[in-house]
Amino acid sequence: MEYKTKYRWALTGFLVMLVLNIAVITGIWILRPGGGPPFREGQSQFRVQRFIERELNLNEDQKHRFRELRRDHIRDTRTYFKDIRMARGELFQALSDDASDASVDSLTTVIGRKQQELEQAFYDHFSQLRSICDEEQKAKFDRIILRMMQRVDPSRQMERRNAN
Repeated sequence: MEYKTKYRWALTGFLVMLVLNIAVITGIWILRPGGGPPFREGQSQFRVQRFIERELNLNEDQKHRFRELRRDHIRDTRTYFKDIRMARGELFQALSDDASDASVDSLTTVIGRKQQELEQAFYDHFSQLRSICDEEQKAKFDRIILRMMQRVDPSRQMERRNAN
């Protein structure tokens, strides 16, 4: 074979493999559980924030206060999520370590306490958000929060998964 012909075949093979690799990676990315491109961290939070601001028809002062409260809440709850994740990691590490019942009980108590503190932080946050609303907005806020809580209820998500 001539040099140019070999070069063309090699280049063609390379381009075909490149296209196939891109197609496979794209397929894996799109067909993964959850589908579609992943959200960047915080992107869905801003969607919720804009939705609530729009639904409640908040004025500029309320929007500013609302955003401050959310920013502070997210910053404050990060620690709880991190602590819970670390304690869960230790708990499941205890499975392979054949840990005593006392240490497992201690870890589950820590997780429970942190979860309780997290739930209290969420309640306080929603209470603060509600306090910046007028009476008409409070009624709408209550309906929105109730719908949101029903959507994120883990038991409902499990029921939907098991039904499929």
